[in-house]
Amino acid sequence: MNPLRRQVIQVQRRLWINRWLVQIGRFLVVAICAWLVTWLCDRLFALRWPMGLTATALFAACAIGAFIWCWRTRDGEIVAAAVLDKAAGLRERVSSALSLPSHCDDEFSAAVIAAAQRVTAGLAAGKLVPIRWSRSLTFSMALFAAALLSLFLPVWDILGRDASRANAEARQRAAGRVASIVAKPVSVMQEVLE
Repeated sequence: MNPLRRQVIQVQRRLWINRWLVQIGRFLVVAICAWLVTWLCDRLFALRWPMGLTATALFAACAIGAFIWCWRTRDGEIVAAAVLDKAAGLRERVSSALSLPSHCDDEFSAAVIAAAQRVTAGLAAGKLVPIRWSRSLTFSMALFAAALLSLFLPVWDILGRDASRANAEARQRAAGRVASIVAKPVSVMQEVLE
């Protein structure tokens, strides 16, 4: 692999990482909002849903969805070369050199490729195309803080499910006591009959 293509691949990877950071932030916003709605419904109506499992499933779906989205919309080498040209001020030398065939008999093509290799020899892709924190990640972290604060919400039983569960349990306990009281005379009568 020639040094020109190596520089372009480094820029391409950095562009992919930047795009993934933006997409993971967006997917996290959607996932955290979905979890917050589920959590608030669970707190308001005492539904007793498995919220840890829900959070894990949403986070996994978020990571997989962002990866698939970035893979499907990834930038090609020509786009990465154009970004490198613009960032380094190379006036489309790298993108022109990449668009030419690597084995060419034309003197002009060979000169373009040699010039592009010469100017990219000392470039560092990390300095020209930095990995940036996206606004969507900032917004998702703010929503994550709100989700953490919502963990302190008490359970409000708006539909009265807890009270009906408590009444049902009390009725079952009372029925169990009555059955045990009734069972004692029956066992005594059976002993007498025997």
